[in-house]
Amino acid sequence: MISYLESPLGFRHSPKPLVNNNTEIIFLSSTNPYTEQYDQYLLVELARDNQAAAVTILNTELFGSFNDLDDGWAGLPYIVYCQVFSSLNQ
Repeated sequence: MISYLESPLGFRHSPKPLVNNNTEIIFLSSTNPYTEQYDQYLLVELARDNQAAAVTILNTELFGSFNDLDDGWAGLPYIVYCQVFSSLNQ
């Protein structure tokens, strides 16, 4: 199992070619409206490519309303999710 963290732009130019039908992507969405545009563009691209086994989108709607929080604070529930996911998939 490989874990990789990257921005939407970095993902396109590095690990994206490695995505196949065994790849599970956990997408951590930004709370910043400008940055979220890049997130949405990449999600549309991933759906169009239809290569990954699964794409899980973690955003503030999933964990409640954190729209007034900075990404650093809003990311705390994302970390908990990823830790639980990791422990269940070992």
